[in-house]
Amino acid sequence: VKDASPVVRGVTIAFAVAGLLALTYLARRNLWRSLAIFADAVEEVADTVEDAAEDLRDVAQARAE
Repeated sequence: VKDASPVVRGVTIAFAVAGLLALTYLARRNLWRSLAIFADAVEEVADTVEDAAEDLRDVAQARAE
């Protein structure tokens, strides 16, 4: 690239920057999708733990009576 003309260098740099911007945009979209999937999974686990705690509470109250 050092031996190329300034125009070729400019075009090369412009394509490199455009490529990086495109990758950044795609990564950002995928990041938000991934976070949404992760949040759904965490919510499911939290609901399961809550249900288990409520079942345990009910069993403990039944045995206490």
